[in-house]
Amino acid sequence: MSSTERACWNTLSDEQVQPRFLGGNYFRGELATFSAEDHLFYEEPGEAEKRHKREEWAKTLWPTICVIMDEVLTARQREVVYLYFFEGLNQRQIAEKLSISQQSVSEHLYGKIRNGRAVGGAMRKLRKECAKRGIRWS
Repeated sequence: MSSTERACWNTLSDEQVQPRFLGGNYFRGELATFSAEDHLFYEEPGEAEKRHKREEWAKTLWPTICVIMDEVLTARQREVVYLYFFEGLNQRQIAEKLSISQQSVSEHLYGKIRNGRAVGGAMRKLRKECAKRGIRWS
């Protein structure tokens, strides 16, 4: 902490100081504590059960989604979808790996507007095909 910052902090009375976590720093000599509700991954009662049900539902749909991906997506779209959603790469990383532009990666995933109409895009194709088969995304 710089001398200017220290001077500013020292002008505050203890009543004005709210305990906070400031990037791992000590504040007034004490490390602030979090309640369970303040935790980054806190779930309300019942949310964990709902999340587990969604995960099980997704597992049961996975074989069908793979078939749909093989049927409706181009090879490049399948590759981009896999890298983005299953490998966790961002669009820039995928672009570097495949030697294409980031814009091309975005268009493979989400399509683009041509003559005022949305065209292409793996996600659009997957949603459309899932709707035909009665599969809801949420």
